[in-house]
Amino acid sequence: MLWQTLPSSVTFGDSFSLRAKSRLRRLRSDTRLRAQPRGGSLFENLTFSLPRSTIIPTLIRKGTLHAGRLYPCAHRKKSCGNHPLQNSVPGGVCGGGKIIEHYFGPDSFFCFEIWKKRAKRRYDLPGLGSRMHEEKTGAFLRSLCANVKTRPQVEYTLGFLSHYAADTVVHPFICAMCAPGQPYAGKGGHGYLEIALDSTLHAEDTGSALVPVDDVSPLPTGEELADITALLHTCLLETYGEDIPVEYLADAFWHTYRLRGLFPSKHGVRRVFFWLVEPLFGGRGFITGHVSPRQLDKRLPDDWTDPFTGEHHDGGLFALLPKAVFRSEQFMGAALLYWMNRLPPAEFAEKLGSMSYLQGIATPESDPDTTNQTEKENTV
Repeated sequence: MLWQTLPSSVTFGDSFSLRAKSRLRRLRSDTRLRAQPRGGSLFENLTFSLPRSTIIPTLIRKGTLHAGRLYPCAHRKKSCGNHPLQNSVPGGVCGGGKIIEHYFGPDSFFCFEIWKKRAKRRYDLPGLGSRMHEEKTGAFLRSLCANVKTRPQVEYTLGFLSHYAADTVVHPFICAMCAPGQPYAGKGGHGYLEIALDSTLHAEDTGSALVPVDDVSPLPTGEELADITALLHTCLLETYGEDIPVEYLADAFWHTYRLRGLFPSKHGVRRVFFWLVEPLFGGRGFITGHVSPRQLDKRLPDDWTDPFTGEHHDGGLFALLPKAVFRSEQFMGAALLYWMNRLPPAEFAEKLGSMSYLQGIATPESDPDTTNQTEKENTV
């Protein structure tokens, strides 16, 4: 089987996405669960729907919520004080020279046989990944949470929730910056902004703006890969009616890892090469929109208007990151309580919502159940 031949990987709170995007790199500070009571364990006298041996080692280590992959931090002190969000995150420390990342989501499907025309692929997983950003988003998240049975599945699901949290907070800003007249207007602007943000935050965390593949797209292997693909198979069938072989899902992770490994360009040679050849593939930004290092455009404004809601914001991009951290804490904390049978399914669904990953709001496509119910009520 595929997962018996792939190299060993690391813990999975990280994304397997083609581009690391802005997925809560600011959750690299240790995030203490807000729901944890003072002076006692969160797990005392509570009943788990999953064995404690599955939940506790995954979620609580030394009293801290760890759903993320770790990579070395340039700051080696216990509390380095050099991270902007350290004071805004409960218990915000580097974790003794480590940084927490929370990355997961539908992006892992974007690289599957991407070099082939859609009709030639064994399955259009890139198209499914796009659908998952917009269609039945809450239903899929609830399916993930309802079907977890193992530690890798718990970790993967928590990462997926963080991906959802970050996208729904930050994507409206990215879309606004790609509009005509804005710094990232033009073809490929979305990817250029996201990889520039990744490079900037990676430089703060490690001292290097070059984003290596193992920091953004670590490769799941063995039993972990088997567990994750089994969970995805179940939830994709349950939510979207798509019966996808686990071999295809496993290959998607492998293709992502291999392609993402080509994108770091330390001396700029690969960047030039990709710039020359990408018009033959998906057009400008198709490849170079994932190449690091890249600097953020200094013209990014502090004041901006959400293109989907019309709401005015100030503070710019970096003001959004603490909001993404908080939203991720809320979603992961809700999942924890749900798994311990302390949060009813209906309340859990309400806390997660069912938003478009791109627009950051519920739409008829992302939340069809609510839309249908509203239409029935209006009809009556």
